Amino acid sequence: ARAGHRRPPHWRGGAKAHGPKGKETNYNTKLNKKVRVLGLKHTFSQKLKEGNLIIVNDFNVESHKTQDLQRYLDNFDISGREGTSAFLLDHYDNNNDDVEGEVATLDRVPVELKVASRNLYKIKVSNQIRANVYDMLKYEKLVMSLSALQALESRLW
Repeated sequence: ARAGHRRPPHWRGGAKAHGPKGKETNYNTKLNKKVRVLGLKHTFSQKLKEGNLIIVNDFNVESHKTQDLQRYLDNFDISGREGTSAFLLDHYDNNNDDVEGEVATLDRVPVELKVASRNLYKIKVSNQIRANVYDMLKYEKLVMSLSALQALESRLW
C-alpha cells in the first residue's frame, strides 16, 4: 500500500498529533463588554485629541463611481497610496415603513458608498455596529457620519 507522505504522526520522525496551536491563532479571547466599550471610548478620545476625527453630515455620494468618492475624500486629504488611510463609519437605519424613500443598503451602509469605496486604497467602510478598536487605530483618520455618531452615542454612553 502507498504511504501518502513521509510525516504521519505514527511514524518515526513524523509530525506531532494534535500539536500546539500557538497563541496567535486564538482570536476568541473573552473580553468583557465594559472593557470593550471603554476601549472604544478611549480610541474616540485619542482620535479627537490627535485631530484625526472627522464628522460629516452624511456621505453625499452621487453614484457608485469611485471617482466621486475620491473627490469627496480629497477635501479631507484622504487619498491614494501616498495619502492618509481612513476608516469610514456610516449608519443607515432601514426600519422605515415608507417604500418610496428606500435606499438600498449592504450591511446597513448605502450600496453606493460601499461599491465606490471598494477600489480605493487604504479606505475601509463599515457600519457603526462593526466599529472596533483595531480598525480605528489601524487607519489614520476616522470619518463618521452624523447618524453613525448618534447611533454610537446611544449605544456606548
